Amino acid sequence: MRQVEVGVSEIVGARARSEVDLICTDMMGQVRMLLDDKQTYPAAVIVLCGAALESAMRALIEARGLQLTESPSLGAYTRLLRKEELITKQEAKDLEQVGGLRNAAAHGQFDGLSRERAGLMEQ
Repeated sequence: MRQVEVGVSEIVGARARSEVDLICTDMMGQVRMLLDDKQTYPAAVIVLCGAALESAMRALIEARGLQLTESPSLGAYTRLLRKEELITKQEAKDLEQVGGLRNAAAHGQFDGLSRERAGLMEQ
């Protein structure tokens, strides 16, 4: 325990947990501020939510010591977490949908985006 306290050793997942905590407090706080601002276009909220989710998923994968065998992406993280049975089939489907929204927003395909979908994504 003393080694952890002085920083010589790290509890498995402690770094990932601190990264996820930062994401939850900082990035998601920004998402909520953007959602409250009616002048902000939903694409901004959706892209930021996607980035927060991708960072959290990457941290979980690192904490579990899992090896990604494809290029890092929200989809790749989803497939790996499903393969390892760390998420359910339904959660994987939900994450695929979120990834699709994020990709549409990031690539300027704004037709299907709305404040309501951005709010659902934030939840």
